[in-house]
Amino acid sequence: METTNPPLITVVMPNYNGHRFVEQAIDSVLNQTYPNFELLVVDDCSKDDSLHLIRQKAQGDDRIRVIALEHNAGVANARNVGIKEAKGKFIALLDNEDKLERQLALANKGADIVYCSYDFIDEQNNSIKKPFIVPQQTNFNKMLASSVISCSTSFIKTELMQEHPFNSDFYHEDYVLWMELVRVCPTAYGDPK
Repeated sequence: METTNPPLITVVMPNYNGHRFVEQAIDSVLNQTYPNFELLVVDDCSKDDSLHLIRQKAQGDDRIRVIALEHNAGVANARNVGIKEAKGKFIALLDNEDKLERQLALANKGADIVYCSYDFIDEQNNSIKKPFIVPQQTNFNKMLASSVISCSTSFIKTELMQEHPFNSDFYHEDYVLWMELVRVCPTAYGDPK
């Protein structure tokens, strides 16, 4: 059933010394075709000027919230802080221009976990590898053979992410989380775009 008020989506973006790409990453979110989002940029005690750049961007758009951590604790912690602060119904962990709209459409069909394909590019936006095209569905057993969910492509119900935070005890904390989540939600849905 379609609601008249589109749900708020929280985009969580960790940052650590991201001077070279942070503005481009923020712009990729601001240029989404789906407008009802908040962007939480969690700075993990950057030593460069990226926090300053982020704050400048936030002044121009009230959908951006900046969280500056007092102690560097790593990317898993930064994501967890953003997830805790999320006000949206869904969490997107950072990006093509219609990513939010397309993934929300899958979520509205009943998917609690959504992911999508991605490209490998260099700093000049040139392809450096063949794109990784994901299957339309995955589950625990399939994920044992091939991890098809990437952090920046994930779109997950906020309540799930808040109940199952990233565990920084593991080097591949994202893979550990995906395996935990696909035990709770037996099927995750992919967008091959």
